[in-house]
Parts: sequence; structure tokens; C-alpha cells
Amino acid sequence: MTCGKNEALIKRYINNQLAIEEVAALLKHFESCKDCREELEIYYILEYGLSDKSEESKSYNFKQQIEDKLRASKKRVEAYLKYNKVRRTFIIIANLVTIFCMLYMLI
Repeated sequence: MTCGKNEALIKRYINNQLAIEEVAALLKHFESCKDCREELEIYYILEYGLSDKSEESKSYNFKQQIEDKLRASKKRVEAYLKYNKVRRTFIIIANLVTIFCMLYMLI
């Protein structure tokens, strides 16, 4: 993922408007790109620090809010990946059962 593409994604991430796959890619990029991580902090502060949204939480510890959001997103991505792995396993099992049933009917 390129840094240029991330600028638009960061704004959408802050507003919870990304698909889970985009969130996963963005989180992975944040791990290796300090500049984009700083962009996230800047956009987050601009979004919540200069708007009425900050009044809802009554907390101005934006760094902690960002860390909390990143941690929650990471948990959401991990849960999604586990779900997909289990779903794929069940699909494979269902296909194998179907094949065995079809073979049994042929015998």
C-alpha cells in the first residue's frame, strides 16, 4: 500500500467508513510507516479536536484515543480473519461431504 493512497483511507478510517480488508491493509501499513501513523494522529486531532465530536467523549487525550481505536480495529481484523478461516474450513468439509455422497450414490 502506498502512502499517497493512505491519505484518503485515513480520513475514512477515522470515520469508520472502511471495509475490514481496507482496515487490515491500513493497520499493516501503519506498523511500518511512521509518516502515515503521524498523518493519522493529525487527521484524528483535526477531526475530533476541532469539532463537536470531542465534547461527546470529554477526553482530550487524543493519543490514547488513537491507540484505543487502533487496538479495537486490530481485534476486529483478527476476529474477521479467524471467522474467514473457520468459514473456509466448513466450506471445504461441506464440499468433501457432497463429493463422498455423490460417489456413494454412484457405487
